[in-house]
Amino acid sequence: MPIKYKMKQEQIADIPIVSNYKYLGIEINYKGTIALHIKNLMSKINYINFKLNYITIKMNFAERLYLYRIYIEPYFIYMAVASSFNNKTLSNNLTRYRKRIFKHLLRLPPNTPDTYLALFLKNYSNTIKSNLIMTL
Repeated sequence: MPIKYKMKQEQIADIPIVSNYKYLGIEINYKGTIALHIKNLMSKINYINFKLNYITIKMNFAERLYLYRIYIEPYFIYMAVASSFNNKTLSNNLTRYRKRIFKHLLRLPPNTPDTYLALFLKNYSNTIKSNLIMTL
């Protein structure tokens, strides 16, 4: 059984005790999870998606897809690397979130089947996997 404890001190030998720490660009909380990091990335994606929504009103599908590839997909590639800690729930949530953002920016109907989305997102998933293998 793990021992639960809480630090009463603010510092240990001039080293401050913090609740969050940023290491190699990834925010890790005191429990060792990256939930805050993923939450911040999702808010950035929502902001970019909101701003692109007004730009894409008169664009065709190919132009909107191009904007998705340039402005939003890199965040998902980054999150795929950050979430590669074998956390199944986090991975499933990111997949659902990615599909929702993809549908919204490309102005696809909400009832678009996942098989149709898989055709577009499959290439990116393969790219992410190959990039992960090359970096590791």
